[in-house]
Amino acid sequence: MKKTLLIVGTIGLAAISYAQPKNRTSAIMSLKNNYPVKAKGYIDKAIVHEKTKEDAKTWFYYAQIYSALMMSKDEKAKEFKEEAPEKAILGLKNAVKYDEKGDYKKDVERVVVPMYSMALNQGISFYQSGEYEKAFETFEGTIELANIIERTDSVGIFNAAISAKALGNTEDAIKYYEMAKDIGYAGSDPYFNLISLYSKQGDMEGTEAAIIAARERYPNDANVLLEQTRFYIEQGKGDKAEADLVAVIDADPKNPSLRHALGVVYEQIGKPEKAIESYQAALAIDSDHQYATKNLGLVYNTMAANINEEMNKLPLEEQDKYNELKAKRDDYLQKGLPYLEKAYANEESADLKRVLNSVYRVLKMNDKIIKE
Repeated sequence: MKKTLLIVGTIGLAAISYAQPKNRTSAIMSLKNNYPVKAKGYIDKAIVHEKTKEDAKTWFYYAQIYSALMMSKDEKAKEFKEEAPEKAILGLKNAVKYDEKGDYKKDVERVVVPMYSMALNQGISFYQSGEYEKAFETFEGTIELANIIERTDSVGIFNAAISAKALGNTEDAIKYYEMAKDIGYAGSDPYFNLISLYSKQGDMEGTEAAIIAARERYPNDANVLLEQTRFYIEQGKGDKAEADLVAVIDADPKNPSLRHALGVVYEQIGKPEKAIESYQAALAIDSDHQYATKNLGLVYNTMAANINEEMNKLPLEEQDKYNELKAKRDDYLQKGLPYLEKAYANEESADLKRVLNSVYRVLKMNDKIIKE
């Protein structure tokens, strides 16, 4: 895969030894005189010549020449720009490989560091503009650059993961999130994403392993707990999800996110009254908890919708029962309305707007209907 490292920097030249073989000498002189295309012709011969093909100096200048081709404005250099980043990295790798005495260690680092910084910024720019494939390739390039000088590119690893995920490249997303997890970068986020990605692949063994690892490292993280909840409920283990959360809350009773997570569990296992209690408990700790606010409004709305279905099934002669259910339905809607309105004030989403307008219509509050 071609790398998209459109990264350059002004690269200083080392002192020239005229005792070296002719092609390499000519390549260095051409580079010094700002003729990178001409230098390329010489250095390409030097890397296959018996006397210079396994020499650190040859490959160091090979890297510099291809780096210069990336920045050159010469029309003749255009045809080499696509291959130049990959070849520059190859040159640096081989410079390190053949540098048995470490003579070029500092020179290689001097070239790699600015290249890395430029590449990282470029990758971020690609990602922000939605060019996820270019972003992914560029972050893979930053990882390679860091490896050359024996450093771990934690930022590049994590960014490669999120770029791969944005691309729908689950295999590489998992690969890089696993690496981020192993080096302890970005907190619980890699674990959270691994749980989701393994699940998406249908890899239940991988999903559960990621959950166990996440719970060991971040036992009270609400996002991890929610992913665990979803997994256990899908596996028909709702009671286990509930028990785990209750145990965590007992150890951290003032954590509103855990209370909210338990409310989600109760909703998913068909215990709406318990869900209401949990969401209210979360709001008692943090009255502005966004998710607890929204979900409390929505659970009341769901309960009202279920009652509405019962009303619609009643025969016409059961008017008293109908009126009783209607009063109960409207009571739930009234109770949930303030939470829905507060949630919408913080998050003007189309879904919340639709729910709110439905409630306004049922309660005959037409003057409050939100216009398009």
